[in-house]
Amino acid sequence: MIECNLQLKRNEQSSALSSESPLKQESLPGPQVANPAEPSSNGADPTLKIRDRIRELRRVAAKDLVPNPKNWRRHPKAQADALRGLLEEIGFADALLARELPDGKLMLLDGHLRAETAPAAQLPVLILDLSEEEGDKLLLTLDPLASLAESDSERIEALLATVRADSEAVQELLRRTAGDQLWNAVHPESLVVAS
Repeated sequence: MIECNLQLKRNEQSSALSSESPLKQESLPGPQVANPAEPSSNGADPTLKIRDRIRELRRVAAKDLVPNPKNWRRHPKAQADALRGLLEEIGFADALLARELPDGKLMLLDGHLRAETAPAAQLPVLILDLSEEEGDKLLLTLDPLASLAESDSERIEALLATVRADSEAVQELLRRTAGDQLWNAVHPESLVVAS
């Protein structure tokens, strides 16, 4: 089996937490990399060397996270309501992203709305080994990159057939994700009959 050479840059000083630290540190397994000997279905280069920039996972009090003043994303009420509904129905299932500042504080790169929604919670935060410039690049590109994904209506339809939501805001998020035509095909009871 051919192994990819992964370069892992770690900041040893800041990755070690003192025993007196109020933050909980968890070890993460190394990155999982596809076997480069196997052909890729999406044209990916199997010899691509990718640095693992995740230093650690910490549980951090939301109030201790520094909002990024460069955050360009604004969160409308519908999004905040849907997030609140998902947090109530599922809980935290994704980590926030932050980089450590010289003073040891953590500045958010992703997860501002989650931190605002649950200010008293201990949140899972991936601490990234990024410079300010790299952090800015991630802040600017993370959501736009995800929005480039295309949807597969057959898979959305299959998911919609099994996913239930108690929250009206989450139901509206599912409807918007599916589009009216697909939503109505899966949920014909939601059609309003004109009289």
